[in-house]
Amino acid sequence: MLPHTCRVGDLVEVIEYAHECHGCIGKIVKKSDIQITVDFNGKLIDCLPSSLILKARVGSTKYKALAETIEASQTRNLTREDFNDLINYALDIRDFEWAYELKQRRDS
Repeated sequence: MLPHTCRVGDLVEVIEYAHECHGCIGKIVKKSDIQITVDFNGKLIDCLPSSLILKARVGSTKYKALAETIEASQTRNLTREDFNDLINYALDIRDFEWAYELKQRRDS
């Protein structure tokens, strides 16, 4: 259960098994007595406080570590230049199969 002292910006995890985001960690963006709005990778979901647990408070060392982990796990769309750089790297390490797959993804 989420403590009543949680604040906007804190990181929380969904513990309710039936919830679509079970096990996901997100950031609180809005808080009221009966529901909490959490940002999961840009998708805002309303949750009951009883379905969340506090993972880290804003400003704590644990928060910084979790925020870095979350940011690193999020992927962004690769640009054509990014694909070209990866293809060049794959060719440099002589991984022709990976270079071919990257070329296919770039051209699709």
